[in-house]
Parts: sequence; structure tokens; C-alpha cells
Amino acid sequence: MIHQRGGSGPFFVVNSFLIVNPLSTIYNEGMKKLIYIEWADATHPEDGSWYSEDALKKWAKEDSYWVSQCGWVIEETKEYLLLASSMAQTSTLISDYSETQLGGYLKIPTTWIRKRKDLTKYIK
Repeated sequence: MIHQRGGSGPFFVVNSFLIVNPLSTIYNEGMKKLIYIEWADATHPEDGSWYSEDALKKWAKEDSYWVSQCGWVIEETKEYLLLASSMAQTSTLISDYSETQLGGYLKIPTTWIRKRKDLTKYIK
């Protein structure tokens, strides 16, 4: 059963668990930035065959694996970006305990990132 708690606010009850709208709550608390990035992932020849050095160099120049992704910035250092594609804040109805749950997370080396755009302003 799903219904809005108390008739106001971003709260929904699903099978006795309180689900809080992650966009409005997390943004309002000023906790995390939402970003779009494009990054080059590590790759290898799909066929797994042996290559001559020249053929391997040719493959390396011609092949790339670009990823486009949106997510919440969990941590950022000079070495890496920790990104979660899903975030929700949950608590039970019988307790004031609240916890942020993260999913779809990746640790991406910053040198792999080619493009970045802050999307936080679009969720106000």
C-alpha cells in the first residue's frame, strides 16, 4: 500500500516503511551535488586474441569506450570521483532513525573524466 503521509511533504509509506523523496530532501539538506559526466573506461579487445605489437597499437588508437553518466557526488579527491546513481533516505514508521542508502556507485579515476556538468540547479 502506498499513500502520502500526513497529506503534505515528500513522504510516502510503502509496506510500513517511510520513503522520503530523495531529490527534494537530499538537495534541501545541501548534502550532495548531482552531475553529468563523460568518462573513458578501461577496455580490451573483445575477441581476446593474441596481437602483434603493431596491431595492438593500431587497436589502442582506434578503440575507445566512452560512458555518459549522471549521479550524486559522494566524495571527490584529486585521484578519484565517487559517484552514486541512486540515493534515498529511508526510515521506519516506528523510529526516528534515518539513513541515506546509496546504489549504482562507481569510483572513477579523475584522469578518466573528459566532461562534467553540474545539474544540481535543475532539481531545486
